[in-house]
Amino acid sequence: MADTRPAVELRGVDKEFVKRARRVEALRAIDFTVAPNEFAAVLGPSGCGKSTLLNMVAGFDRPTRGDVLVDGTRVTAPDPRRGVVFQEPALFPWSTVFDNVVFGLKTRGVAAGERPARGGVAGRGRRRCSSRSGCSDSNGTIPPSCPAG
Repeated sequence: MADTRPAVELRGVDKEFVKRARRVEALRAIDFTVAPNEFAAVLGPSGCGKSTLLNMVAGFDRPTRGDVLVDGTRVTAPDPRRGVVFQEPALFPWSTVFDNVVFGLKTRGVAAGERPARGGVAGRGRRRCSSRSGCSDSNGTIPPSCPAG
């Protein structure tokens, strides 16, 4: 028998922020379900709460009230099983290009010795990885002048 639980489910989700001693209601009473293998889009004008909703599904933020579930499990923190594509480039400017490339592997517990091969940079070394990007300074970090940095 097939699993019938939703892939993503929001139940009575509210999100409030406090800005300058003022309460701002970003989301109210959101009920939303995405079935397994279903494609869903969240559309709306700027400032309506789309990113807030997606940040809660990703685990970057928590609802003020209600439940956010993925595969039947309450979302309480980021998890490597949920992928996130940011609206803007999202690199860690304090890290080397190499470390940015293999960050996801590190969070999934891949051993340090396996990361270069699995990250597609085997045999190239850290310096080669940095020089190929065109955006590194002499120590391999991403300088502020880099468009993605």
